[in-house]
Amino acid sequence: MPAVLAGALAALFVGSLTNTVVGIALPTIAGELGGQDQVPWVASAALLTMTVATPLWGKAADRRGPRDLLLAALGVFVAGSLLAGCAPAMGVLLAGRAVQGAGAGGILALTNALVAGLVPARERGRYTGWFGVSFGTASVAGPLVGGLLVGAPGPGWRWCFLGVIPVALGAAALVRLAPHRVPAAPRGGVDLLGGALLTAGASGTVVLLSAGGRTWPWASWPTAALAAAVLGAAAAGVRQERRAADPILPPRLFCRRGLTVACATGFLVGAVMFGGVIYLPQYLQVVRGHDATEAGLLMLPQVGTMIVASTLAGRLITRTGRWKVFPVTGCALVTAGAVLLSPLAPDTVARRGDGRPRRGHRPDPAGARAGGAERRRPR
Repeated sequence: MPAVLAGALAALFVGSLTNTVVGIALPTIAGELGGQDQVPWVASAALLTMTVATPLWGKAADRRGPRDLLLAALGVFVAGSLLAGCAPAMGVLLAGRAVQGAGAGGILALTNALVAGLVPARERGRYTGWFGVSFGTASVAGPLVGGLLVGAPGPGWRWCFLGVIPVALGAAALVRLAPHRVPAAPRGGVDLLGGALLTAGASGTVVLLSAGGRTWPWASWPTAALAAAVLGAAAAGVRQERRAADPILPPRLFCRRGLTVACATGFLVGAVMFGGVIYLPQYLQVVRGHDATEAGLLMLPQVGTMIVASTLAGRLITRTGRWKVFPVTGCALVTAGAVLLSPLAPDTVARRGDGRPRRGHRPDPAGARAGGAERRRPR
């Protein structure tokens, strides 16, 4: 069991790291491969396929068992990482990121399913804490790792993708030790129509939020047409899932208030966290003038607090059996942090207690207005 847990944690770590390690490398990638207008899709491509793939991997595990599906997801992730790391052009990089995201979606869903099948319900709080440490560390340590790789004279940005391959292969070797448990026979055939409709609705939502206001204005007919198509696909998908004998995402699950609240909370907290992890490093580099290594180090406070909070919460949940206070407190702290960060602007100045600027502070609002990337080309 310890070896399987270590493999699951390592898999979760690399699956989470892929979403955040790339943020700090985006200016360098744009400088080498070109395609500045496509840079936002380097992050969005993986999020798009991850959103679509996660429920599909989960449903496949219900029919085939989580172990073999997790091994398959790790294989897809390794293939996407290799393609992205060796990309000669921006289009190939985007394709690699899409494949990488599809594998990461399976990793995030199936690591939890694998361990949940091996651990009694009373002990899951402890393991959930370890999962929180792995996910949280990867999420907020990504900018630091990416900064060290990009800023170092040797590795370069390609190792943001190639460097996770050995860890993923090691995780697969440990996961292979888990017992293979085949679920009971399904009640019906595969709900292909429901899967297609859910895929269309989820992918359309990500494209709408990523391209709206950038590729075309929010108040335009393409935005309205895509929004209508997304709503139509979502409505048809819900109707199909209600009628299917073995639905991919049963709507009855959301009749449970706890699940609905947990999903909504995860969505909102994830939006705040990933937004900060992806865009704060770019702000520190392009606007404030820090190099990639410095920007990564400036993200360290978030790493330390998340590790401590995840470990402590998991132990306390296992010891006391109480869990509601922890997500409530976490949401309050996330809200407070977002409020404190909200005044950030290109000319924001860090000051000491006496009102004078801090030593080493390098405000550069002129460079921010000029675009930043043209002012200081990445290495």
